[in-house]
Amino acid sequence: MDSRASLILVVVLILAGCSGGPLQGSANPPSVTPAQVPNSYIAPGVSERGIENASTLFRAHQQALNGTPVRMQFQSNHSYTNGSVKRQYTGSNWFSHSGEPQSATRTQRIFGKGTRQHTVWFHESQQLSRVTFPNGTVRYPNRRIDSRHLSQQVSELGRPFSNSSSQQVASVETENDTTMYRITGSFIPADNDVSEAAQHTPNQSFALTITKAGFIRNITIQTERTERYDRPFIMNITYRFETGVELPSKPDWVAMANKHRMNRTTP
Repeated sequence: MDSRASLILVVVLILAGCSGGPLQGSANPPSVTPAQVPNSYIAPGVSERGIENASTLFRAHQQALNGTPVRMQFQSNHSYTNGSVKRQYTGSNWFSHSGEPQSATRTQRIFGKGTRQHTVWFHESQQLSRVTFPNGTVRYPNRRIDSRHLSQQVSELGRPFSNSSSQQVASVETENDTTMYRITGSFIPADNDVSEAAQHTPNQSFALTITKAGFIRNITIQTERTERYDRPFIMNITYRFETGVELPSKPDWVAMANKHRMNRTTP
């Protein structure tokens, strides 16, 4: 795997805490082809050796998300090796039956500086946002934010898993008569693609919990890097997918956000 790709994934999540998340609009979301499961595989694209075909696995995962409301939660922790936490991002994206974004929330905690909350409401082509700052100040920004269709987000999440090694697969639990598997492994950076900056981030690992059908319940990605002054630094990002959820209702602040938007656009 190009190590820069995994770093890009980390940057996307960092930006998610600040600007509304890894979402961008798509009028015609790509269709999903049902994944075939060879007899030797325990799940689409997955054998007892680990992920053999990441595209097949994430296509099966997308198939499992089709036609149902979905909540995609994430948490990103940035901490030092001594256990002290520098910053944390948490959030949720809700998607409709068609995979279009409906709502998103972001909480950014910078320890010692407070918490900033960002909420987004999507309605057709309209996007409305509210940001609450640590001092209690509320703003209604008018900038456009990413609002990609669910299938596009899932596809991007699968990219770093195309080149992984040292994998292990274990049956971890049975939930509602569904066997769950846990896959762990590490990413392989290509030597000729590693920049000087990336030489300080060689340790990148992952863990997935999946069903036999290829539905991914959890994804965790860990990247170890070194800050200036050679201070070790760890970034942990976890995604969790839930299907058949209840979509959020329109928040009460939408009227105020609309008022601010109209005032900005009125000549």
